[in-house]
Amino acid sequence: MLTKLIDRELILAEVDRYAPPEPTAEAVDREVSRVRARFESQEALDAALARSGIDEKHLRETLRQDLRMRAYLDQRFSSAADRREAVMDDWLAGLRRRAEIVDLYLSAP
Repeated sequence: MLTKLIDRELILAEVDRYAPPEPTAEAVDREVSRVRARFESQEALDAALARSGIDEKHLRETLRQDLRMRAYLDQRFSSAADRREAVMDDWLAGLRRRAEIVDLYLSAP
C-alpha cells in the first residue's frame, strides 16, 4: 500500500507539472455516484468514510485527482496502447529514481 501511495504522489506531481484540463463538476459527480453505488445507503457510505478518517469533500478531491491522473496518462501513453503497462512501469520507475525514493518495505524479505 505504501508503494501505491508513493507512486500516486509521484504521478500527481507530474500531472501538476503538465496541468491537464480540470475535470468537469459533472465528471466528479459521476465518480462520486459510482462510489455511492457500492454502498447500501448514504449512511453506510458516511460510516465507511468516517472509519477512513475522511469526509465527502476529501473523497471528491481524491476522485478529482484520479480523473486528472487518468486524463494525463491517457494523453501521455495513448500511442503505446499495445504496450501501455510496460511503458508506464518504465516511466514510473524513472520518476522514482528522479525523486530518490527509498522504500524500505520493498527490500524487506
